[in-house]
Amino acid sequence: MNNLNMRHSNSSLRKGEISLNDIFHIIKRRKSIIIITILFALLFAFLYNILISPTYEATVLLKKESLQANSTADQLSSLIFLKSHDAIETDMALVKTRDVLNRVIKDLGLNLKVRKITIPDEKEMNLDNSYFDMVYSSTSDKSLKNILPKLYDMNLSFDNFDLEYTIRKIDDNSFELVNNTEGNITYKSDSTGYLKSPDFSCRIKWPNVKWGSEILIQLSDYNEVYDDLYDNVFINRKGNTNIFEIAVRSSSPFEAKTVANTVARNFKDLKISKQRENIRYSYKFVDKQLKEVQNKLKNAENELTNYQSKEQLVSIDESSRNLINFLSNLETEKFHTSLELVEYTNKADDLQVQMMKKGYVDQTYLTPPTNQQVNSPFPSLLSQLSDLELKKLELLQKRTESHPDVKILTDQINKIKVNLLKYNNNTITAYKILIDALRNKKQKINSLIDEYKYKLNSLPSKQNRLAELMRHKNVYEKMFTLLLDKREEMRIAELSKIQDLIILEKALNPTKPISPNKKKNYIAALFLGLVLGFIGLFVFEFTDKKMNDIYEIERDFNFPILSVIPPYTKTIKTQISSTTSVSKRFVTLLDEAFNYKEAYRVLETKLNRYINKENKYLMITSSEENAGKTTITTNLALTMAYSNKRVLIIDCDIRKPQIAEMFGMEKDVPGLINYLQGESDSPNIYKPVKISGHASILVNIDVLPSGSVSNVSGEILSSKKMEKMLQSLNYYDIILFDTPPITRVADALSLGKLVKNALLVVRSGVSLKDSVSWATTEIKAANIHLCGTVVNDCEVKKSMPRYRYGYGENS
Repeated sequence: MNNLNMRHSNSSLRKGEISLNDIFHIIKRRKSIIIITILFALLFAFLYNILISPTYEATVLLKKESLQANSTADQLSSLIFLKSHDAIETDMALVKTRDVLNRVIKDLGLNLKVRKITIPDEKEMNLDNSYFDMVYSSTSDKSLKNILPKLYDMNLSFDNFDLEYTIRKIDDNSFELVNNTEGNITYKSDSTGYLKSPDFSCRIKWPNVKWGSEILIQLSDYNEVYDDLYDNVFINRKGNTNIFEIAVRSSSPFEAKTVANTVARNFKDLKISKQRENIRYSYKFVDKQLKEVQNKLKNAENELTNYQSKEQLVSIDESSRNLINFLSNLETEKFHTSLELVEYTNKADDLQVQMMKKGYVDQTYLTPPTNQQVNSPFPSLLSQLSDLELKKLELLQKRTESHPDVKILTDQINKIKVNLLKYNNNTITAYKILIDALRNKKQKINSLIDEYKYKLNSLPSKQNRLAELMRHKNVYEKMFTLLLDKREEMRIAELSKIQDLIILEKALNPTKPISPNKKKNYIAALFLGLVLGFIGLFVFEFTDKKMNDIYEIERDFNFPILSVIPPYTKTIKTQISSTTSVSKRFVTLLDEAFNYKEAYRVLETKLNRYINKENKYLMITSSEENAGKTTITTNLALTMAYSNKRVLIIDCDIRKPQIAEMFGMEKDVPGLINYLQGESDSPNIYKPVKISGHASILVNIDVLPSGSVSNVSGEILSSKKMEKMLQSLNYYDIILFDTPPITRVADALSLGKLVKNALLVVRSGVSLKDSVSWATTEIKAANIHLCGTVVNDCEVKKSMPRYRYGYGENS
């Protein structure tokens, strides 16, 4: 056993020392694995390309404009233009928010399916079509489009799933909405065709059908529709530019285009609505103040005109006029400060009210009034919150609020709201700082006004009154101008929608699918097949337990290869297996079998090194059954007989003897065992007389069959009687012993006490590496000289070039 372990250790060492040529040989010999793997990979790619539905992608290209803030603008103007400096990454994150995608689903009716349309006395159609496909797709059935109602201003609950409704036409302008899912509750439309239920409402126009016509619609699971839309919308930035694209994928090119444009439009609209919230408070306040100041200005002008007429005073001196102008400027600045103070106070109060109601405020549209883009985590937190709330809503369909999974989601939602609230509190803190600063500024202005009013009061009474009236008029004029400018700024912002996003290119119908990419898939399959093929090749090579070619025998073992017997051709194999003629059973006797004859001549020539008058015994064995040991023995004997050597074949396979039958004898003719057991006085040696046309062989070859099948111990082969018999057969030039496999029974090893030369037969694709290793170990342990091996049934041309000369190959 120690010898065997050492043998395996040496074998493993040599395996690790294979050369590049050896690797090329392995690849060449097992290239069929690579070819098959590549073919399977290409077949899979082919089936994938034809079976997978094509996916189309439509893109909308947008550009974010950098609106410059006026460095000289006051704080109110800065507040109006707060929206212009969102980072492009922030805008990209906001595209896939729930608010945007909800609008897309509602606008296009993506979760609405048409199940059935019934026209009295005309037709009844059972369908399973998306309302979007039927209305918008250019490839849908035009006859269906003509009878399909137009649904507008759809609103639906996102809390209930798979609701089913029937809309029935009562007369030209009246309809009924029946909730089939929840007890056939009926809702009637108003005179404009507006239908409303707790979970679904819409405005309907259905002019081309009879009264009593019905359409059965189903609201699909909103979460599934939302998830599908979310997964098929992609946002990509173009390098480091301010340009990014909204890409939508769908199995329909028309749907991809329509959804992409709708996503872009709704994103812009939602962003605008958020931005316009900044203006809402300022616009109302400024408009109200403008009307009040306008009235005060008229009154101040009338009072001044009346007083000048009454007192016959037209003007005042230069110093008084300068004092009035300065006071007017102070009053105007005070008014300006008051406007900003009210503006910030209103916004701070509004934020606090919203925080009280919702817990946080969406302030993604508020960013610092600078020209630098700021990467804020606020939109990311909002997106996470939206996703978690959706997961909780889905989970509540199967679980209760007390379930651990629901509680975990609730905790995560609350944590995100706390983080959002921190941002809101920071914003309110900033507002409070500005409010305090404006209050301090207003107090200082009041102090200056009081100081200069005192100087103005030192004038004579009539001049003092005239100066006061002129001051009032100047103040209200400046206030009126200021408010007009503010309102004009807001009006321009309102008209332009304070837009910092431009759609450069709308989505068009994609002409080619992006998936499956047939060329890319075939290239990938080819590469994958090649990689897997090489992996499989080396896995098979180093896990294959069988001897496959000459290269492996030389690589793994240290004994010489004496000859290589090629595989029988189909013709020869059929001829040998079906013939009744003994002379046609042996490949060395066939005229057309030159390659095989040459292989046995090579074997005979190399055995001459070991066979001589003093050492004429040769044991032929194998490591397992079906190695072709008996075939090798008989053909080798015939080859030697042709060379005028007197040859005796002794069949020592006492359990499965075959020699007798091969030479046309009866299976149970008396032979070796009969002699060794004392049943005969001398061994029964026969001539293969049925071999016609080969006179030299008949003279030179004899056969000692095993005799009848016996279960006697193999020790009989090493008995004194066996030794005495061999001494009596000394007139033969060579005696060949056909033995059973050396790893199966001990017969061959027992015979080794008398026969010291052995030839091991290894059959390509049959003999196991471990068995061969075990056999060589046993032979050496029995002190038998292993002359070498014969590789049977081996295709020499597939072996490495160095084996192709001298092993019986005929090119």
